[in-house]
Amino acid sequence: MGDLVERITFGNVTEVKVVLASVALALAVYQLVLISVGYGKVRPPFLSARAASWTHRASGDAIVVVIVVVALMCVSVLGFEDDELLHALSGCALLVVLGVKIAVLRWWAAASRLLPVLGLAAFAGRAGCARSSSRTDRRDGPGSPSCPGPAARRRAEATQKEDC
Repeated sequence: MGDLVERITFGNVTEVKVVLASVALALAVYQLVLISVGYGKVRPPFLSARAASWTHRASGDAIVVVIVVVALMCVSVLGFEDDELLHALSGCALLVVLGVKIAVLRWWAAASRLLPVLGLAAFAGRAGCARSSSRTDRRDGPGSPSCPGPAARRRAEATQKEDC
């Protein structure tokens, strides 16, 4: 699976993962705005509560797909390493919260009163993943031995070809 991810991203797994995770975080903020309109906490004249709620649901479906892709990329390429345990645990917690929220939406209508709490927990989990990932990225940022950037990788490959 790791080789497939490497091929699909043309060797830029970290960069693609960061872009997708940033999109998911931006959509999560958008979701908070939409659901605040949906619940009537904010009432802009150009957006009805019904339209905001429908868009919240549709963008939530998109976020789940993006988050699952990012999670698969993380696990297949990076695995569960000790120095990134907080990031791995926050990612697993986010997936569990999303799973419970989807189950409540689809099958457990009686538990729908939990949706605001689950939504906030999903947002907090997404933000926690971003925060724990940024700590790892600062420590092992582009150009460092454990995470060379694309230019550093190309230079290393060119040097290896010259040595042969």
